[in-house]
Amino acid sequence: MTRTTLKEYGWAIGIIGAATGIALALRPYLQTMDVAMLYLLAVVVIAYRHRRGPALMASVLSIAVFDYGFVPPFYTFNVHNTAFFLTFAVMLVVALGMSELTGRIREQAEEAAEGEQLAGAQFTLSRELAAASGLDEQKAIAARHISAAGEGEALMLLSDTTGSADAGGLDTVESVAVRVAARMAIERGES
Repeated sequence: MTRTTLKEYGWAIGIIGAATGIALALRPYLQTMDVAMLYLLAVVVIAYRHRRGPALMASVLSIAVFDYGFVPPFYTFNVHNTAFFLTFAVMLVVALGMSELTGRIREQAEEAAEGEQLAGAQFTLSRELAAASGLDEQKAIAARHISAAGEGEALMLLSDTTGSADAGGLDTVESVAVRVAARMAIERGES
């Protein structure tokens, strides 16, 4: 697991711990179902802020802590009133459903942000290409944008209608493998 994932699980455990502390402090004033709602709220917060894994773990943990600390007999996992099994099932279904829904919303928001970033980059590229005064400037603009998008170095070579290419730019490339690949692409008329 990565450090980020472990941190998310830690936050999930901490939020369930905080919900437990609040429920214990307010125990004289809350009914058992109020505590269940408090745990569901905690799971929704975790699902909103973190990935599915921590939210699923929080769902199961909240049910276990709810059973252990707030369902008579207290501080055991024995359940004498079978009606609580329905409560546990509903808590699990709602928590898992909320985790799934908030996970989908987060993924859609990330995809929308990526799409917005891509559209912005394409707009900037097309605007700069339209304002360029010649082919050399257009090549430089395209190479700069491709380098930024690929987080590397881009070299652009163009071939003319006879199939010969601007191979002079290859002499500046240090990597033999890149030069060979570029020459093969030029000879085959490929990108």
